[in-house]
Amino acid sequence: MFCRIIRKTRTLIKQRYRKPEDIKGKLTFSEFVQFLLDPRTERPFNVHWMPAHELCKPCQVHYDFIGHLETLQQDADYVLNKIGLPNVTLLHRNPSDKRGSSLVAQKMATLSQDQIRNLTDLYRLDFLLFGYSTELPS
Repeated sequence: MFCRIIRKTRTLIKQRYRKPEDIKGKLTFSEFVQFLLDPRTERPFNVHWMPAHELCKPCQVHYDFIGHLETLQQDADYVLNKIGLPNVTLLHRNPSDKRGSSLVAQKMATLSQDQIRNLTDLYRLDFLLFGYSTELPS
């Protein structure tokens, strides 16, 4: 199902923002951001790119803990310890690396200042509620 959603979205974006003769080729991050910021784009968003606060409702559900993918192992260890399972480990551990932040910086460099500001505004509550900075990695 996810592949169908991606294919449909990719086609819609290309049809909306490209000339017919340029319809082929990979979708760019800038085009995807343009789609997210476009008032014609159906709201609420698909769950894969909707703001997290709309999906998990942190103002309505009182969570005991909010974990982050960047610290998944430490967060899992903390939760497992809290529920009395300190010796349980995750089955698969991804080695930590810095590719994520450099990839973010690389992709964000393709956006205009207006796109960055509007994208930050779109996800501002997520940044605030979940402890992320709106500053871009360099």
